[in-house]
Amino acid sequence: MIVTNTINLMLAKQTFTKARIIRDALLAFGILSVILILGGWSPSEDTKDVIVIFGIAMALIAFVELGSHTFDEFKNSRSSYQWVTLPATQFEKWSANFITSFLLVPILALVIFCFASIAASLILNLTGSISALPIFNPFSQEAWGLLKAYWVMHPILFFAAIYFKNRPIIKLAGIGALLFLSWILYMAFIGDLFFDHLPEPDFHKFENFDEHSTFTFGPFEWRGEDFHYNPNFMFTAVTNLICLSYFVYFWGLSFLRLKELEL
Repeated sequence: MIVTNTINLMLAKQTFTKARIIRDALLAFGILSVILILGGWSPSEDTKDVIVIFGIAMALIAFVELGSHTFDEFKNSRSSYQWVTLPATQFEKWSANFITSFLLVPILALVIFCFASIAASLILNLTGSISALPIFNPFSQEAWGLLKAYWVMHPILFFAAIYFKNRPIIKLAGIGALLFLSWILYMAFIGDLFFDHLPEPDFHKFENFDEHSTFTFGPFEWRGEDFHYNPNFMFTAVTNLICLSYFVYFWGLSFLRLKELEL
């Protein structure tokens, strides 16, 4: 039941904005094709590596989609009541926007990138350009890297999309700039004063060590005939916990914010 309602909500929204989706897809395809063609005509060898262009395009698509079209049905005063009164739970309404922005949008973007690189390559071949333009492979490691970069940006942008009614990306950028400035001031005036008084870590040095005799169990390591504690294990565990908390925190806040809007 939950899956069916979520899919129906996704289809209802995309059907309602079908013209916008087609327009944005064609616009992204055209702009990216032109950029790739211009890069293919350039004599610089660096233009062959087009992954930077695709990375910038993926970031722009994230900013546009998560800044203007995610949760927009709840922020439009003329149509918000229709979506609020739909016979669906808050989780289903949240999931419809989550699945669309987290999965469907980046996959569609990769497909657009692929066709844009094919079109640009064909045009360059027809014009007799000597530059070789690689075809973007949506199943390559580069594509996987773009997906991961998009997913890292998703939680904070997804939360901003529901929290701010207008211009969420600009407001989020302003908050990020203030936090970055605060962090710089902290490191300059407070961080140095604190860390300067910390004792130097005592690292053990091992010589004539046979790597094949290393066994790791959690934070403990058995090296040859010695048993050691690896302090980096706790640092790695804390880092992973912070990264996981980042996703859970902002996704959870976005769901709570949607509940507030419905109330």
